[in-house]
Amino acid sequence: MSKVRVILVFAFVLVFAAGAVVGVARDWRTRAVQGGHRPLDEVLNLDASQRDQMKAIWSHVEELHHSMGQRFKDLRQHRDDEISRLLTPEQRLRYEQIRQDYDRQTREMDSEMDQAVRQAEERTRESLTPEQQAKFDQIRKDRGPHGHGMMHRGHPATGPSTSPL
Repeated sequence: MSKVRVILVFAFVLVFAAGAVVGVARDWRTRAVQGGHRPLDEVLNLDASQRDQMKAIWSHVEELHHSMGQRFKDLRQHRDDEISRLLTPEQRLRYEQIRQDYDRQTREMDSEMDQAVRQAEERTRESLTPEQQAKFDQIRKDRGPHGHGMMHRGHPATGPSTSPL
């Protein structure tokens, strides 16, 4: 097998594996209300006014969530285009830089989403009664170390709504 084919096969396998790992990890980390969890408005017994407040609070997060789907797609396309240009062993160094840049950009986007979710959760908590806050806090605790992202459902490119309601 020629060196070019070896490099292309290696790059394809590496990109495929990285995509699978990121997709599985993101799905696991961001799964919240899905998979048997009841919607937050039911658990907290929100009244109509509070449901409206939650929709207003979380609408920004949902918009950000959906826009990131296209951003992820664009980043993957850019990465794939660059990888396809790697035809010689010398270009392996360039591939590594492209991969590192992609990883950095996706970490920045994850951080942006996490921050938006944390802010929305803080605003959510402020609009709840003390009894609802206690339930909300328990839900976050029960959902583990990624409880700060409990409202963020699915991957931006494929997941359902981010809204908790």
